[in-house]
Amino acid sequence: MMMAFVAAFFAGAMVAVVVAAFFAAVIFMAFFLFAADFAMWVMAGFLFVRMVLNTIMAHRLLSFPLIC
Repeated sequence: MMMAFVAAFFAGAMVAVVVAAFFAAVIFMAFFLFAADFAMWVMAGFLFVRMVLNTIMAHRLLSFPLIC
């Protein structure tokens, strides 16, 4: 009878560990997807600003001989 309780306890503990690991993995994945999304947004903003500044600079350089 005692062995059945011990077996049930260990089976329940194993299930709890598997469920906890699953939830930890889901939270981990959600966090990293959010972090990657944020990093992509920052990088895209940085590249967009660089592109705009390069365009302005190129137009100034191209229009410089026309002004002279």
